[in-house]
Amino acid sequence: MTDLRPPLRERELRWLTLAMGATLIPIITTLPYWVPFLGALFAVWRLLPGWLGRQRAPLAFLRLPLGLLCFGGIYLEFGNLNGIEPGTALLVLMLGLKLLETWKPRDGLVLVLLAYILMLAVFLGNQSLLAALWLSAICCFQTAILLRLTRLGEPGPLRPSLVTAGKLLLQALPIAIILFVLFPRVPGPLWGTPTPEPRATTGLSDRMSPGSISQLAQSNALAFRVSFPEHEAPESGQRYWRGPVFHAFDGQEWREGRMPDREATLLPLGEGVTQEITLEAHGQDWLIALDMPGGELPNDSQLRADMRLQADEPVSERLRYQIQSWPNYALDPELPEGWQERLTRLPDDSNPQTRELAREWLAEVDGDPHALVDRAMSHFNEESFYYTLEPPTLGRHGMDDFLFDSQRGFCEHYAAAFTVLMRAADIPSRVVTGYVGGEYNPMAGHFRVLQSNAHAWSEIWLPEEGWVRVDPTTAIDPSRVETQAGGMASGTEGEDWEGGFNWENLGLQLEMIWDTIQARWDGWFLAYGPEQQRDFLERLGLPGKDAMRLALIMVGLVTIFALLLWLILSLKQRPPRPRDPVERSWQRFEGRMRRAGLARQPQEGPAAWLQRLEREVPGVAEQLRPLINRFRSARYAGTSPQGKQLEQALSAWPARRLKRLARLDRSRH
Repeated sequence: MTDLRPPLRERELRWLTLAMGATLIPIITTLPYWVPFLGALFAVWRLLPGWLGRQRAPLAFLRLPLGLLCFGGIYLEFGNLNGIEPGTALLVLMLGLKLLETWKPRDGLVLVLLAYILMLAVFLGNQSLLAALWLSAICCFQTAILLRLTRLGEPGPLRPSLVTAGKLLLQALPIAIILFVLFPRVPGPLWGTPTPEPRATTGLSDRMSPGSISQLAQSNALAFRVSFPEHEAPESGQRYWRGPVFHAFDGQEWREGRMPDREATLLPLGEGVTQEITLEAHGQDWLIALDMPGGELPNDSQLRADMRLQADEPVSERLRYQIQSWPNYALDPELPEGWQERLTRLPDDSNPQTRELAREWLAEVDGDPHALVDRAMSHFNEESFYYTLEPPTLGRHGMDDFLFDSQRGFCEHYAAAFTVLMRAADIPSRVVTGYVGGEYNPMAGHFRVLQSNAHAWSEIWLPEEGWVRVDPTTAIDPSRVETQAGGMASGTEGEDWEGGFNWENLGLQLEMIWDTIQARWDGWFLAYGPEQQRDFLERLGLPGKDAMRLALIMVGLVTIFALLLWLILSLKQRPPRPRDPVERSWQRFEGRMRRAGLARQPQEGPAAWLQRLEREVPGVAEQLRPLINRFRSARYAGTSPQGKQLEQALSAWPARRLKRLARLDRSRH
């Protein structure tokens, strides 16, 4: 079949290329740097012939080898071709290669359809509200380009196409809302095949080494939001959010280690606190909870012996759950058998100076563990220790280098050094990582905890007391703090604002307003899973658990809306009803003439129409001539004031009579 459309215009191709490049903005930093660079190179390669006045791109035979190299490069970069990130990167490169062979209108249409798929892939990678608004604008722009590509002839300026595209998307929006609310939700992430190994994920890790948390402290990415629906929020000094716990130390790095799986003994002291947490996806299997968690656990989770809340699967999507915690507690007053040796274990050939220092302090305090803790905290406070995000590199004996040479570090340096000191003094101890503090948003009623609130502290076991939290970072003299982050800042900057507008905190207020909007987006849209859908529909009186009835309701609502839209558009396309009753009667008369097969042509006035009728059906024309002339006089000459009589005369000629007269007239001639 011959394609009657004009050749693909370079202007539309440039606009489409620009739209595809703009689509990548929300995820540009998550892609390997060479992927957008190579995609841009392909785009310039394709557009260059148009700028130079040529008909084909040079070196077309290289497209197949380049395609194979792109597949190989993605596989080497990610280790697989499955998942959102490798799939999106591969799609970017394939679109660039498709550009190189786009010369016909059909190729342009294929490219537009692939660009829609790219928008979906980008949204799966970045589901923030800003990304959604940006992609909506890009979708409107690409739809306008699609309209121009399917239009014969020169389409003219872009603005009318943009207006039409916007109207089409607005008309589709109610149907999209109906499908979103009523279509049965499935558990798990929207992307059906999650990435086997989370890559480039911001968050705490399953191991800790010097510098690992300080890198997080420079990130303003959201870690989680938390609200306290039934209680007042704990004081800032008690807002320690427990995450991964490390027991094994190899001299350089802390890891979880293998500990016996048992149920810890938690003795609550005081009232518990219920918190509702919305945790961002981080690709690990740990959950966050206020120290110390207990009670009823979230679905598909368990509480480990070290009180780490662990999910059954890696957290690959935003997760909302409730958990109860006790800020005041006694944990494991009796240490299980075998734990003493495991939790005091240190490598034999590591950090000899630190071990010797711990033995000296232990002798000074006569073996009193409380006095030993005070001695260590005083040492950090009185000596020239500095708190910094940019500590110097440590050698093989890292704790020796930190305690005796550099004396500069972040929270993980102080927590690790304190824990090694305690273990060297034969006191069971471990490192806990998580977050501390949080910004309070009075508009939304929740705390916002960022990655910059990442923190590490130590826990030691004392006879008859159990596990006791010790945060050695707090011992640092504030005058020796080179940066405000993590535990030093405590994340309480937002608590001073209690609501209400004032110019002094304008920046903070705007930030909190946007956080409130983003939280609503996360809670109402992104977190709309099976449970949320069922609860929402049951509140509306709809059958949230009956999938068949829900599907019938959904189809019925979509059908009703489609019919209403068709009716509205049909009415809009009808010519406006004239105010003059004579004009309305004339239009009805023309309709009867049309049904009789005597329609007036669009280019004909009343006089020309009458002349044609005299040639085709002179008998009918003879009877209608006085009526048509009276209308001409009343409408154009203004000589006939008898509008009511004319209106009645025009209405006196039914379509059947006109059709019968025309048939008789034609049979005579």
